[in-house]
Amino acid sequence: MPLGDVSTALETSERGLDPEDARARLGRAGPNEIEAEEGVSPLRILFGVEPLGLVHWVQIAIAAAVFALLMALFVTVEDRYFERY
Repeated sequence: MPLGDVSTALETSERGLDPEDARARLGRAGPNEIEAEEGVSPLRILFGVEPLGLVHWVQIAIAAAVFALLMALFVTVEDRYFERY
């Protein structure tokens, strides 16, 4: 969109609003602010929005424990194998 069309659509000029127009728009539309919404707690982000979010973390912990046990078993078997040779 060309700059001239933007200025026309916003009812302003390339130089901006004069103070009188700015006051009128402030009275009509209010201040240019974004309303703050309620924040999201870090725990809600960590465990997910749904109640089953914690279940996924438990599943990951179980998988990590099984992986650690398999690695320990592999190292033990490997050590015994190479002790013979």
